[in-house]
Amino acid sequence: MGDLITGSARNSNLKKSFKLTIRCLYGACSIEEFNKAFPTFGPAERERLRRLFLQEEFESICQETQVGSALANLEQLVEEQNLDILPADKTKLQDIKGELLREKKEEIQFLKGQLQEVAEQNTSMKSRIEGLKTQDFPATTNAIKKLKRCNTDVYESLCH
Repeated sequence: MGDLITGSARNSNLKKSFKLTIRCLYGACSIEEFNKAFPTFGPAERERLRRLFLQEEFESICQETQVGSALANLEQLVEEQNLDILPADKTKLQDIKGELLREKKEEIQFLKGQLQEVAEQNTSMKSRIEGLKTQDFPATTNAIKKLKRCNTDVYESLCH
């Protein structure tokens, strides 16, 4: 329990330090000060310059407080104490992978069935169309003959 309290206190201290650092950075250089310092620059350029300045300040503070080494030590402790939760989740990931693979195979089988049905319907439709093409429809034939005759009559009357 003591480690939990110590870890909680460290977490709280880290959050407070981060908030103070951010507050200091924003307070150190306000937008108004940047506008006064760079009056000839456009608003977008001044904002970019201010962000660059804040990033540089933040990196400087991180170097002063040795944040990088603290994080490296923390990572080393995690590795040493085997606190990494990923190995425990590997079996879960393998189970999920197997389940997804099974579902995808079922989906493929379903889609193959659908494709087979559509192919059979296409074959049926083609045979019906071929059957209709070979049938003789007297009314249609007569209508086509009349249309041809009419077109010929119109053409001859225009040309003569």
